Amino acid sequence: MLDGEPLYDEHAIDFKIENGVSTDYHTRRFFYHEVFSGACGHTFGSTGVWQCYNPAKFRKIEDVPTTPWRESLGRIASYQMGYGKELIMSRPFFSRIPDQSFIHKEYDHLDRITATRDTARTYAFVYTESGKPVEIDLTAIGRGPEVTVWWFDVRSGRAIPLGNHPRKSHAGFAPPTSGRGNDWVLVVDAPEAGYGIPGAGPAACLPFERDR
Repeated sequence: MLDGEPLYDEHAIDFKIENGVSTDYHTRRFFYHEVFSGACGHTFGSTGVWQCYNPAKFRKIEDVPTTPWRESLGRIASYQMGYGKELIMSRPFFSRIPDQSFIHKEYDHLDRITATRDTARTYAFVYTESGKPVEIDLTAIGRGPEVTVWWFDVRSGRAIPLGNHPRKSHAGFAPPTSGRGNDWVLVVDAPEAGYGIPGAGPAACLPFERDR
């Protein structure tokens, strides 16, 4: 599955200007929910770019606040799609599957939480789109007494280490910020897998072998 045309940046939400105009937050929501739910990839679009908007030559095709296409090339949303890609590629890719089973508390609509992990259970990503606390079963990841936990800032591409935590069946983690536009990814690693900083470089494409 691949969403070839999700909500564009700077676009009228649901094609109705009275609903507001999309921002980087809206584009991130589509990326993380869809990719964590099993999509093989993602596309990104910008309203200023697709219509090649140039106010010196022609009017906008849609009546929304849109920057000229050259300025739209540098909008923060386009960089944040890259941060998401780097996060995905910093852990094994081809063994990754969607899995909500280890989440204890989920939220609906604009507070949704979406989780993914690899089949060998060496890591998990949990996306909380409005910064709601995440409550998960840490025994779903790894095989040792502890797991390594991080917060990944989807706005800046930076990872915040939370250190090692006991591998217990119920653990809660609250993001550094919360509220609309304060989305985060919780990263849980099995220390024995030897992964580096989330988003800071590719991992091997093959899954970590639990038993030889």
